[in-house]
Amino acid sequence: MTPVSIELERCFLLHQRPYRETSVIAELLTENEGRISLVCKGVRSAGKKASFLRSTLQPFALLSASWTGRTDLKSLRQAEVIMPAPRMHQSQLYAGLYLNELLFRLFHSGESHIDLFSRYQASISELASFDSDDTISVEVCLRRFEARLLATLGFELDLMRDAVT
Repeated sequence: MTPVSIELERCFLLHQRPYRETSVIAELLTENEGRISLVCKGVRSAGKKASFLRSTLQPFALLSASWTGRTDLKSLRQAEVIMPAPRMHQSQLYAGLYLNELLFRLFHSGESHIDLFSRYQASISELASFDSDDTISVEVCLRRFEARLLATLGFELDLMRDAVT
């Protein structure tokens, strides 16, 4: 298998979990490659470089990442913040984490869909624009994203018909 090297791909962090002593496995939603799994070495160690990488790998921040590897689990080489994560409170934050969990659970590594990245980015921006106590708008934003996600997966809802008609 030939090594794959991707340079400066725009992405969002969906999920991360500890791996070995000082590393983490980060699940990213990328613009062109879909969801990918990356080993980020040394993130949990002490030091200035590790601290910088920990502060970079934050949910909802638009990142630019470079990675390389031969298997499904690639190695992160570089990551930098393009746009910092928006401030979210209470229901906005829970809604954003719910979107991350949906994408993490529904899509396999390497699976890419058209417009998924831009839809996610628009939904995060929309969630951040609401007041912290505006739960109705948050719910509407979530339902809109879920409907588009179902359409992407091939399960589009036809709300013009019911079981009787």
